[in-house]
Amino acid sequence: MVSMSLKWITRLSQWLIIDEKPKAEAVETAVDQKDLKATIAAIYKFQQQVLHWSSSDGNIGGASSKTLAELNGSACTAEYVKQRIEQYPQVKAEREAKAAAEAKRKAEEAEAKRVALEKQKAEEERKEQMRKEPVENAKTYISNYGSDILALADAMKPYVGLNPQLVGAVLSKLGRMTRDNFTYALMNRLSDSELRNGGPELLGQMKSSLEAWFVSNTNYDKEIKTLDSILGNQKTQGSTADQIDTYFEKDRLTPEEIAEVRPLIASLNDEERQGYYLTLQEKVMYENQRDSQAISGKKRVESGSGGICNFASLAMVLQYLGVSNPYPDLQYEDALEKVRQENNYPARTTRGGWGAVSKKLGVENELLLGESKAMKKEWWNSTVKSKMSEGCGVMLSIQNHIVRLQAVTKEGLIVDDPYGKVNLSKRKKNKFRGGYEVYNKSEWKFGSEGETTSEGEDNLWKWNDVENYPMRWIASFKKI
Repeated sequence: MVSMSLKWITRLSQWLIIDEKPKAEAVETAVDQKDLKATIAAIYKFQQQVLHWSSSDGNIGGASSKTLAELNGSACTAEYVKQRIEQYPQVKAEREAKAAAEAKRKAEEAEAKRVALEKQKAEEERKEQMRKEPVENAKTYISNYGSDILALADAMKPYVGLNPQLVGAVLSKLGRMTRDNFTYALMNRLSDSELRNGGPELLGQMKSSLEAWFVSNTNYDKEIKTLDSILGNQKTQGSTADQIDTYFEKDRLTPEEIAEVRPLIASLNDEERQGYYLTLQEKVMYENQRDSQAISGKKRVESGSGGICNFASLAMVLQYLGVSNPYPDLQYEDALEKVRQENNYPARTTRGGWGAVSKKLGVENELLLGESKAMKKEWWNSTVKSKMSEGCGVMLSIQNHIVRLQAVTKEGLIVDDPYGKVNLSKRKKNKFRGGYEVYNKSEWKFGSEGETTSEGEDNLWKWNDVENYPMRWIASFKKI
């Protein structure tokens, strides 16, 4: 029937004349494909040139076959077939043009990524050279720029965060009547956060150059006040709680600000101290893993499906403990990966890996839960929240993914998930993978991406889901 239908509707096209009917009618069971080569070829061409399918299989496939339905349809006349065959070259050309354009787009995208990675690598190499530049080069810089203090300040600006020792050497070798001008010019080229990266030793030198007796006629009060504030020397009035509240007026605090406020919190009585430590958890800046640029083995660590959740979550934990980014010019999670690679630590996905990195930065960890097990609300309050009230940071594995715990509340757990907003119940049903209601906005442009890069921040997991979900492990962190 199929071969006859093809022959009838395509009598105007010689390539569909089929002479396999006798073979097909000679048996009552299925006919071997080798005896139907011409029919199969005709079906291929019918699907391609008449139906205009981009992918053809030469198969009818039973009574529900779309090909068979088209063959038997009242619209499938010889005239219709002729018209469709005449249209096919244009359809094919348009399809090929579209495929070529898509291939070109992908090639250009791949090239752009390659160029971007090369630029990033070159920039990293340049910065690494700056970090390693010896302090003996201070004389060379002073000699090259002579009395052009503004140009010297421009040259030294990137070194404040990358190699503050070299900047300090330049400052100390300048004439004592020039140091204040250099410091003033340098400060006017840096934001407060960039100044913080210089560290207390360099900032102390800069402050001394502005306070020297021989420049007492120049008003540097504003600059000295800025340095005092960064160094934590600013004199404030009121109680310790008042000083802490001044910090807490901000929605988020930098790790340097957290490092300043933690000693104040530690000086309070037990009840006040525990309350402030829990509130401080809310002040940590969120880390989004989906924009990570870390490279390992010539490949980017983060992909559309994740990859660096461990260090993104650890970065938030370390911020809470007041640990500064070890490489301020990198995203915090990328800086942690750099520490791991430089020290040949184990894989970032293991406790040996992320534990070694945190220890390198002066932080130790303790497993509160070391087996895959669902825990009740009472346990979370008595074990985990009690650690958090002591000032510890906490991160946990939800099987194949790691997040930072921000709070244990009456309603459930509040977490900072660096990947997006996950539904624990859905994830459990999906064999502990996926389950995301919305992802952080990213270059991968998933269909369910949110409008922001922080969809995973301040997410609530209700107790009904938490108590029925086996966490793989839970770890607390504190400074050594």
